[in-house]
Amino acid sequence: MKIVREMDPDMPALAKVLRRVDPDAGAYVFAFEAEGDAHLHARGFFPQAGIPEDPATGSAAGACGAYLASNRRLPAKEWFVIEQGIEVHHPSRIEVSVETKAGRPVSVRVAGKVVPVMRGTLTVP
Repeated sequence: MKIVREMDPDMPALAKVLRRVDPDAGAYVFAFEAEGDAHLHARGFFPQAGIPEDPATGSAAGACGAYLASNRRLPAKEWFVIEQGIEVHHPSRIEVSVETKAGRPVSVRVAGKVVPVMRGTLTVP
């Protein structure tokens, strides 16, 4: 966890590398150690979107769960908890559950409590 906690990425350099992957790519890193009673400690960096560090990235947490299930590394049988946002003073707990069949993820659920900071409506033509 220490390596993940102490990361201080050069955002312009990271954005340059991520642009080679995809215009919307970000970097999500995690460790199998946590500060609290969580199973994983994670950080999400999204400089291309103008977000140096996201305090809670549910979509990445779900993808992380699918990745761990595919590699048979799920830290718990039912739900596991990812802590994120500690470094940006917005600690978050993201709960992830992955259903597998024959060792492959078939369903991922992400949950947690949030404090809304923005609301909006999208109208699709």
